[in-house]
Amino acid sequence: MSKPFFSIILPSYKVEEYLESAVSSILNQTFNDYEIIIVDDASPDSVGAVADCLCEKHPFIKAVHHQTNLGLSEARNSGLRSASGEFVFFMDPDDVIESNLLETVKLSLDSQPSDVVVFGVIEEYFNNKNQLCNSVTITHAQKPLFLNTKEEVRREMIYLEKNTLLGYAWNKVYRRDYLISNRLEFETVEFIEDIDFNLKVFCDLSSLIILDAPLYHYIKRVNAGLTSKYSESFYAVHRKRVEMLFSQYKNWDMLTDDVYGILASEFARFVFSSAQRNCSKQSGMNDKMRRDFIRSVYGDEIYKVLIPKADSNSKSVKLMLYLLKRKSVHLTALVCRMLYIIKTVFPVFFSKIKQER
Repeated sequence: MSKPFFSIILPSYKVEEYLESAVSSILNQTFNDYEIIIVDDASPDSVGAVADCLCEKHPFIKAVHHQTNLGLSEARNSGLRSASGEFVFFMDPDDVIESNLLETVKLSLDSQPSDVVVFGVIEEYFNNKNQLCNSVTITHAQKPLFLNTKEEVRREMIYLEKNTLLGYAWNKVYRRDYLISNRLEFETVEFIEDIDFNLKVFCDLSSLIILDAPLYHYIKRVNAGLTSKYSESFYAVHRKRVEMLFSQYKNWDMLTDDVYGILASEFARFVFSSAQRNCSKQSGMNDKMRRDFIRSVYGDEIYKVLIPKADSNSKSVKLMLYLLKRKSVHLTALVCRMLYIIKTVFPVFFSKIKQER
């Protein structure tokens, strides 16, 4: 049998109610030269049974079953090792895709062979009654971009990050041989597996297509009354994300004013996101401890490097930067407390605030 053009990898854990919908959106594609690899990461629900049932119906669907739960990164790596397609696509099993995604990507590659293709995203927010209550479309450019040198790719990469399109793995297809020849796999890094992987992919990338079409539906289910799960390492991990990007551009000798501004804005958002998460009961922090966290940020080297050079067109980010530059601990703590209350009581409204970039 000839090898398929696309290998679509679905790392699956606790998604039995969404998996068939994700697969249906693949089966409805206008381009059908693909295989589907469902990786059951020892899911405690019926994911494994659903996967096996789909395999019986469709010979181009394969199931990989983990005996123990290894996590998202290893599930994707298992799928990659089982793939035979020319390009791999790491789709999340609780999302769906436009019916012309594969065809659009294939046509772009026919126009210009490339190692990576990036496409736009439609973020869809569902409330706790599973009703669509908000959506936002994120694209990068007015027309497709075809980049043919390392310098072009590196220059554009920071703007993909600004538009929140760099970090995700599921809004890209990757040439499988490029990943294999460069020994590129996902590492288990809390919160930032995707950006960690993509920074390695983009490090020496010399061919890239950026499509102007929003082809992927990223579904966020907003549970009223629930806040994001607290993690003690949230700030440290996301600080590392900014530091990795900064170091990359420093190594490339490409630290322009735009790079400083974009990374400073990103750092500010992560600081405020961390500080409002500290308001959760799960954090075990009192008011003094929350203020001490904010104070500690002012002593952080990355704060000293980025924030003095920061600027933004976003009103919300401007406010964050203003507070950070003034080192206003109490006012910052108050704003973060307000954000936490809004997020807890009005999660849909909070999601709209977050969309302003």
